[in-house]
Amino acid sequence: MQALQSSSIIPDVLDPFEPQGKIQITYRHTPVHLGESVHYDIASVAPHVQWQGDPGKLYTLIMTDPDAPSRRTPRMREWRHWVVINIQGCEINTGNVLTSYNGPTPPVGSGPHRYVLIVCEQAARVAAHMPPDSDRGRWKARDFIRQSHLTPVDATFYFCERY
Repeated sequence: MQALQSSSIIPDVLDPFEPQGKIQITYRHTPVHLGESVHYDIASVAPHVQWQGDPGKLYTLIMTDPDAPSRRTPRMREWRHWVVINIQGCEINTGNVLTSYNGPTPPVGSGPHRYVLIVCEQAARVAAHMPPDSDRGRWKARDFIRQSHLTPVDATFYFCERY
């Protein structure tokens, strides 16, 4: 949790919680570790995401950018990049995609953006709806988590910027 706090993921995106595992992200056979920098070209396709999921439980996966259009002026906080609900265990392909994957697209010269991936446990199946993919800005993961009665169990992030 310390890395999430020192990078201001907590409180910018999430309320304090105790991570229960470790999310593993792999883009095109390249592992991405907590707080690393990733080139936006590598992240243009959805990553393989793994966590310590109980096969008998349901989960939600969220990817968001709290730094849109820049960390200094986050007028579009947050930019919704990916939302999948009702994932059985950690098999993302079993879930329902609410927001299709949209890789990092930080504006040139806007500095590093934090791309946050959050895994939440669900108490039951979620029947949520999202605005269209064309309306991804000013979305709040925290609000979605509360409204959908989700419990964050893990989160990670990486940086991405374009020069």
